[in-house]
Amino acid sequence: MNERKQCVSVRLKPRDLKTIARLAARLNTRVSDVIRYSFRTTLTRLLPLHDENVSGRQLLPLFIEMGPELIQNFDLDADRLENILNKGVQGKQHKVDRMDIELLILGTMPPQHLRNRLIENLDIQCDLDNAQALLHDYLREKYLGNTHTPLNREVLEAVSLTE
Repeated sequence: MNERKQCVSVRLKPRDLKTIARLAARLNTRVSDVIRYSFRTTLTRLLPLHDENVSGRQLLPLFIEMGPELIQNFDLDADRLENILNKGVQGKQHKVDRMDIELLILGTMPPQHLRNRLIENLDIQCDLDNAQALLHDYLREKYLGNTHTPLNREVLEAVSLTE
């Protein structure tokens, strides 16, 4: 593998260039250093996507953490996200359910849509301010077996009984 640095042309909006220049000035470094740092940190955060063996529920933490950013910036819809998450996954127990993928997509829209779906489909009572956090808690509990804040166990039991 060639370890030499290569020159790459990237189109950036003037506003983004100004922001990068301000960061470079504040850090007393070059603009190119800020851009390289941005690339490296983003690639590090996206590392699970690089590994073809990581899929299904193993890939879900990335989309819990960065879901809205990824979904909006890459124009992901439920079909594309399902393909990214579940492609090649063997066994239903390792896949992310379609309904939960749709909830992730709804998390990028105005909060009332997500809140309404959480109430209708999962009987999770929430308001506009905590719908996203409750979605994350629900997904962590269902797929990863943990949560940062307590979630109504009856809701999770009811969901698992219907599957």
